[in-house]
Amino acid sequence: FMQIMGDRELIMDVQEAISGNRVQFDFIAIGGVNRDLTPELADLIRHNLTALSEKIDALMVLFEGNWSLSLKYKGVGVLSLEEAYTYNALGPLARATGLATDVRAETNDFPYEAIGYKMILESGGDIHARNFVRLREIVNSIDMCRNIADNLPAGEIQEKTKGKPKGEALVRVEAPRGELFYLVRGNGGNMLERVRIKTPTFSGIPAMMEVFKGSEYADAPAILASFDPCMSCTAK
Repeated sequence: FMQIMGDRELIMDVQEAISGNRVQFDFIAIGGVNRDLTPELADLIRHNLTALSEKIDALMVLFEGNWSLSLKYKGVGVLSLEEAYTYNALGPLARATGLATDVRAETNDFPYEAIGYKMILESGGDIHARNFVRLREIVNSIDMCRNIADNLPAGEIQEKTKGKPKGEALVRVEAPRGELFYLVRGNGGNMLERVRIKTPTFSGIPAMMEVFKGSEYADAPAILASFDPCMSCTAK
């Protein structure tokens, strides 16, 4: 755990350099982003992604052959493909069962295919499969980030927008845990009439409850961690 948290600093450094913050970013704005990438930032991105890629490759080897980290979780915490359909599983949880669902492949709002997105699937549906979906998705994310840094076009970084929106819009995006759903509705006033957010953890709770049934008590922490839940995200 501590080794992985140390490796994570490569990304935290990039995020801080781009946005000014490590976790909560003042970066994304209505109409675009608040700051542009400089050539120096692009170089930092490439350098840190290369270093991270080497560390992920080493982790993959470790997870492929280490009993304590990974191999003992084969067949543990299994969610079947049929259960993934039944309980509306999303994100890595679903893709670890072989269920091909990913907002990036189901919408054309963003040019994911053009920057090298690939859907990652496993078939075991267990903790081991969920670990490997996430590890392999990190590899694909590194490739996409490299493509962006190497091919980002010049131009404006933010469209001009007007206040007091009137109308309704909904957006689905693929977050690390699965589909993140936003609904907003404006009536022409200063305040939005309605905002509704559905997080992937909220959608994953039924499947998580099913997996715990009949499992060994000692496996509960590993099963819970493999779902990567954010329970505070489900608050109403």
